[in-house]
Amino acid sequence: SKGINDDLPHHCSFKCSIKSERINEGTRLELSSHPDMALVSDEYTTGQGELFKFNKIANIYLGPKKDVLSAKINDKMHITLIDIHKGLKFCTYNKENIQRGDIVLLSKYVFEKMNFEFVVNIEGTISPKLAQHLVLGFQVPGNFR
Repeated sequence: SKGINDDLPHHCSFKCSIKSERINEGTRLELSSHPDMALVSDEYTTGQGELFKFNKIANIYLGPKKDVLSAKINDKMHITLIDIHKGLKFCTYNKENIQRGDIVLLSKYVFEKMNFEFVVNIEGTISPKLAQHLVLGFQVPGNFR
């Protein structure tokens, strides 16, 4: 699954770098760091527990380019899907202490305790706005935190 990472071989470089394509206009989340791969998602589910009971949530995965997600970034720095799972936004659970290994997921509703703000870096990586030293990446099996 996708998460926050700082190891170069395991980060995602997107084809949406600021110079070549504006993510605020919408772009396919294909990876230049991993040819023929992209960010994909499973079917969304209704959340569990009091916090998520009316929310639609989904996971993000590394997958084949044919199933690519498309997104745009708005003035609140929310990365929002524009086709598959339209309206779901990238988020992490804890905006006060974003760390390497934190899971990034998709959520329909914005919750105060969760981080929904991301930036697109000049090289095409995506970082949490409050932890720009980290980038969106993927977990290597057997290498937890």
